[in-house]
Amino acid sequence: TYTGYFPMIFRKAREFIEILFGISLTEVDPDHFYVFVNTLDLTCEGSLSDEQGMPQNRLLILILSVIFIKGNCASEEVIWEVLNAIGVCA
Repeated sequence: TYTGYFPMIFRKAREFIEILFGISLTEVDPDHFYVFVNTLDLTCEGSLSDEQGMPQNRLLILILSVIFIKGNCASEEVIWEVLNAIGVCA
């Protein structure tokens, strides 16, 4: 099994999420409860956005929410359905 590798994989995933998206996964409880914390200090007015003006961090949170709701695994098709529903076309 890969149980012994989990701490290393989790640490690397946390590092990549922070580097790529500017979001830190922070432990808030000794029972291993975590929250996402924005490390870029961007407000909605000052956040990086695409050409249509939708802040990128909102898209990230939406996609992560879909993945969570779908049981921590969402197909590309499901993600695109949600994005198309809010006007982000493939």
